[in-house]
Amino acid sequence: MRRGARQLQYPGCAAALAAALILGSTPVHAVTCQEVRVMTRGEIAYWAKRLEMNPDKLAALLKKAFCEVPSGRELDTDLFAARR
Repeated sequence: MRRGARQLQYPGCAAALAAALILGSTPVHAVTCQEVRVMTRGEIAYWAKRLEMNPDKLAALLKKAFCEVPSGRELDTDLFAARR
């Protein structure tokens, strides 16, 4: 099989990468958890269609990527507290 004709083995990974690049490509604007939470079903459906993925999976991916803190790591909300 030719390389160019080969399909992606992990289309979900490609979609996740595309979502991260699209949502995080603007250097002056970071995506926040709050922005993910207030996305309408229409906005999620729009991006899911563009990324060729299920809207429910995209919503879950966005929440996991932008709203969850990885286990074993605490979120330090005041990074400069020790310097005062």
